[in-house]
Amino acid sequence: MSVYKVPVNREMLIWAREDAGYEIEDLPKYLKSVNKWESGEDKPTWNELRKLANKYKRPSVFFLRSHPPEEDEEEFKDYRTTHPFDFDESPELKLEIRKAKYRRDSFINIQKEMGLVIPSFSRYKFESKDYLAFARKMRDIIGVDIETQKSWIFRLKGNRDPLHSRFLDEWKERVSELGVLIFETEKVEKTEISGLTLYKSEYPIILLNGSDNQNRRIFTLFHELTHLMLGESAICDLDKRNSKEAFCNKVAGEFLVPREYLEQESIVEKNTTKEWTNYQLARLSNFYGVSKQTILLRILTLNKITKKSFGIQFKQLKKDAEEQEKKKKELQKTQKQSGAMAPVDKKIKYEGKPYSRLVLSAYDHKIISPVNFSRYMDLPVTDVEKLAEKIF
Repeated sequence: MSVYKVPVNREMLIWAREDAGYEIEDLPKYLKSVNKWESGEDKPTWNELRKLANKYKRPSVFFLRSHPPEEDEEEFKDYRTTHPFDFDESPELKLEIRKAKYRRDSFINIQKEMGLVIPSFSRYKFESKDYLAFARKMRDIIGVDIETQKSWIFRLKGNRDPLHSRFLDEWKERVSELGVLIFETEKVEKTEISGLTLYKSEYPIILLNGSDNQNRRIFTLFHELTHLMLGESAICDLDKRNSKEAFCNKVAGEFLVPREYLEQESIVEKNTTKEWTNYQLARLSNFYGVSKQTILLRILTLNKITKKSFGIQFKQLKKDAEEQEKKKKELQKTQKQSGAMAPVDKKIKYEGKPYSRLVLSAYDHKIISPVNFSRYMDLPVTDVEKLAEKIF
């Protein structure tokens, strides 16, 4: 008996592969016949098509469409390279961008169904080459004073949290109130991006690299918010050196650790040696909820450390951070063996509380069905109570 072959549209096969970021030679051996399917020489079976659909993260019936979907192409400014509009995303990053766009569309559609007002972010656009003025404007817009920021220091079993988890949660909530959707990537390498922005006049997106630690994500959040206030979509690596990234880094540093407050700290005022202990840096980093590297950079702007000492100490802090990352990875391997992050916790981390709250609220008010709840959250309806407990 002959095996049934699915009459797929080869144009759709080619489009989906390219959209997913794959070359034919990048595909696994179990999809070795893709070139024949794309040329029309052969057709896949349903089993083969399901495997292909899983790889491209598309439903199987997608390949039966008559033509590819019309999607808005984002004109990213890639500040990781010298070619600002030319970058190659990995398949993982392409998927995360697609998911972020889908969540935004879903978020807006639900808001409209609920009769909620959709705010305009364009009112926050600000053009200034003065990073000090830009940081002041940002703080005015967000409306959080230094004393409130300092009150967020989070204690875990009597010890301060060096990664400042609570600060990250608080800042994400405050930035979200401006009408910004904040998501995190799940499987994008840290070496590819620190974050990116998709500028829209309504509900622009900030996508943070979920593989980075909390301190780095805090800094990235305000680096990316600077791009949004400049009215641009951008893909960024905080470690790359160019004028725009340097400006966004300066704004983020000044916003998180304002010069006028840092220089008045007793630890800073009393230090006349231009040498800094790890203890001093840790105390200041806990005051403001940032990394010790960020504090050291801010101290450099005050001319309270020599460039030579800064270079040596910054290098050591970076080495220490890498050691912590190794320990974190080892711990994650152990956790995977004993049980990975709970599905509800994953959704809150990667999709954000505002998105999760809106979907849950729409479900509670019977605006969306149980089927749509599961589709929007990728969670079974049985997890509704768990989700509510976590986000409210």
